[in-house]
Amino acid sequence: MLGLLGAAFGLGFVAGPILGGLAAFGGRRLPFIVAAVVSGVNAIAAIFRVPETADRHHPAHVTSRSWLPHLDVLRRAGGPALARMAVLGLLATVAFSGFESTFSLLLDHRFNARHGVVYALFTVIGLAMVVMQARVVGPLSHKRSGSEILSVALCASGIGYVLLAVDGRWVSLGAGLAFLVVGQGLFTPTLSSVTAGVVDPRSRGEALGVQQSASALGRIAGPVLAGVLFQHVAVASPYIVAAVLVMAAWVWVPRGVVAGATQG
Repeated sequence: MLGLLGAAFGLGFVAGPILGGLAAFGGRRLPFIVAAVVSGVNAIAAIFRVPETADRHHPAHVTSRSWLPHLDVLRRAGGPALARMAVLGLLATVAFSGFESTFSLLLDHRFNARHGVVYALFTVIGLAMVVMQARVVGPLSHKRSGSEILSVALCASGIGYVLLAVDGRWVSLGAGLAFLVVGQGLFTPTLSSVTAGVVDPRSRGEALGVQQSASALGRIAGPVLAGVLFQHVAVASPYIVAAVLVMAAWVWVPRGVVAGATQG
């Protein structure tokens, strides 16, 4: 299920820019109006179609009054295991969001690529990840543990970043993107599934919120770090640092953990 959800998000990331670009022909404000309408329809569908998951017979935990509620969730829901998953999400997301934010600059620097080429490559990457998450993650999760899948995903991503750092023209670029598609396509849904498996089942919602918050923080830090490295250090430096980050994340992968939610 998490794999299908990841595929749906990936498809949205592909379709969103296309829809926004088409709407822009109708004026600068139209893309925002379209986004508001889509969000509103989504909210209405969620209200009427998404089933309630709260158990009325077992009230939820009392809301924390702490100034640091995430620490309360860490202690209550998963402790060190949840903290480990949050660190995994943070490191991997810093690496991948740094790649996303500098990829067009890399293409312009090495190949003087036009915007159409950049958009086409991002579309191909997005569609490939959709296929990975919709068709590969589920069957693989029935054969391998969540820990094994996370390890493979991070290693594949690390190889991809190293290949991007190497200026081997289109050969190294294509190979690097292929490894990244495999790595990131496997990593995102598996991380959520493993997080659900290492925490108290009653606190899975809170735990996934902490893990997603850490990943969101990575999406803030990643582009800033990669941009500074690209401009002030070297063109290849964001991808070398990204490879180091995912290998550091690989060290944090818990061993022998079975995913706690279906990924098919």
